[in-house]
Amino acid sequence: MSPLPGRRVRWAALGAIAAALVMGGIAYASIPGPDGVIHSCYAQFTNGALRVIDTSKGQKCFPTEGALSWNQTGPTGPTGPTGPTGPLPTAYNASTGQCISLANNVPTTVLSKTVPAGTYVIAAKVEVLNLDGSTRLARCKLTDPATIDVSLADLAGLGDADLQTLPLQATAPFASTATISIICDTHNGDTGGGVITAIPVGAIG
Repeated sequence: MSPLPGRRVRWAALGAIAAALVMGGIAYASIPGPDGVIHSCYAQFTNGALRVIDTSKGQKCFPTEGALSWNQTGPTGPTGPTGPTGPLPTAYNASTGQCISLANNVPTTVLSKTVPAGTYVIAAKVEVLNLDGSTRLARCKLTDPATIDVSLADLAGLGDADLQTLPLQATAPFASTATISIICDTHNGDTGGGVITAIPVGAIG
């Protein structure tokens, strides 16, 4: 028994819709073309309606239409002018040549420098002097206020005053304004010639 005419019509319509969807998918996949150009036609004598065509499949504009093409990606524009050089980082420095007497085991601030928030590479040094002939241990530390470096000197005396330069260095991030200090202690000694240099950096690897 053959299918009813109405059923045949419905099957034919579904087949036509499926074919149209497949063809539409193929057309969409090939637009724009391999060169990135989108081709179209517009009704130049009536309402200007625009339709996109696939030239790789031989599609063309009708005689009543005008051709219009454009690139999917526009051309690269000219390079803009070079911007001005940004400001160089400011190094924060403090120094003193003042001699400060150090009492036995009493930490004494020799020099300080306040810096704004940031990440810093810090280099410092301080001279310590033994004023008697005995062997003494001098200790200086770099603080922020936590101790971030310590340097020790064995001041032998050797009959005359023994002078040594203690180096101090550190890297430190500060979330807010911080004060960097050199603090020393020794017995019967002096300090002089202290220097602190703090250089801001973007990051510490």
